[in-house]
Amino acid sequence: MEKKAEREKAGREKAERDFENKRQYLTGLRPDPMLNIGFGNRVAAHRVVAIVTPNTSPMKRLKDEAKKAGRLVDATCGRKTRAILVMDSNHVILSAIQADTLAQRYAAVRDKKEEGTQNEPE
Repeated sequence: MEKKAEREKAGREKAERDFENKRQYLTGLRPDPMLNIGFGNRVAAHRVVAIVTPNTSPMKRLKDEAKKAGRLVDATCGRKTRAILVMDSNHVILSAIQADTLAQRYAAVRDKKEEGTQNEPE
């Protein structure tokens, strides 16, 4: 019974922290770190769920389903799609930058956020 109470307390504390972080982002108290996905396009780094390569059949299906549902954002500027970003809102974003490069940029943004600075490598 004590373990259940501890888990519930930990869950409430995490929910409160998440709510406070979201409130700070929404009110502008904390600038949201942005991830450069190429050609002047940026996305909110904390909303990225996955960065994947587009070459597999499941990713092609994901792209097609998102297009049919109106959740596809093409940020390739007419170039070949080299990475697919899946967002927490179920949107799918296409990028002409390699998935490995985007993953490195994401890691850099995440590390900068943890240090308290919001600068992003270009």
